[in-house]
Amino acid sequence: MRTQQKSILVLAIITAFMAVALFLPGLVGAGDVEPLVGPDDPGSAMYTIEGIYNYLDTGVAGAKRTGEFVEPTSVEPTSEPASTGYTLDDVHAKIGERCITCDGTLSAGGRWCDNWDGTVTDMTTGLVWLKDVSWGGEYPFWVGSMGETNAHDRAAQLQHGEGGLTDGSVKGDWRLPTKNEFYNLVIGVEAVRRLAMQAFTGGGQPCGYWSSTTYAGDTGHAWLMDLSLGYMYGYDKGYNVCVWPVRSDN
Repeated sequence: MRTQQKSILVLAIITAFMAVALFLPGLVGAGDVEPLVGPDDPGSAMYTIEGIYNYLDTGVAGAKRTGEFVEPTSVEPTSEPASTGYTLDDVHAKIGERCITCDGTLSAGGRWCDNWDGTVTDMTTGLVWLKDVSWGGEYPFWVGSMGETNAHDRAAQLQHGEGGLTDGSVKGDWRLPTKNEFYNLVIGVEAVRRLAMQAFTGGGQPCGYWSSTTYAGDTGHAWLMDLSLGYMYGYDKGYNVCVWPVRSDN
């Protein structure tokens, strides 16, 4: 009984306090919950999400909002702030891209970083490519259990001291690029072509390059990159094709 009485008493006190708060708000808080006007101090001006995204994307600082902040006057869509076109997820992803740094020589367009250790970093993806694309030679995509070296094995053999590397990498760090990784290589700013190798060397050999992706329409074929025109197509896994290794930035 005493417990029930205490609960009733506490509830009554809370109810009384809320009633006082409704009629005498000045006694409860230091001021109104909502200011009478929007902040007009220049120090309160902030960048928009779009401005932050564009700064991360281009490195050019935009301008903060100027003037007094004005709240929407209605819930109608036409009076609400317009969409920036970017989300916080977009900003987060762009931050990840901007965290890739170049301690070597950056190409004119800002995409390729020659790391001075036999590797080149794609600043748009963070992938590290072997600078000398002629190192791998020609191997079949896959062979049986006869002990022959295939393209996958050949790529995995690359390590510090081979192919001009002084990067400290060990066997197993390097691999064949996926279809999408190869495709990204030949599109966008400073795309790679046989006659425009950008920061890479040894691109004069007349062969395609194996990706690690099997051709879905025929598992006996895999995707091959032809740098002459920058396109990919399915090719018989039994044929000898050039190997160009890639690795993650680790």
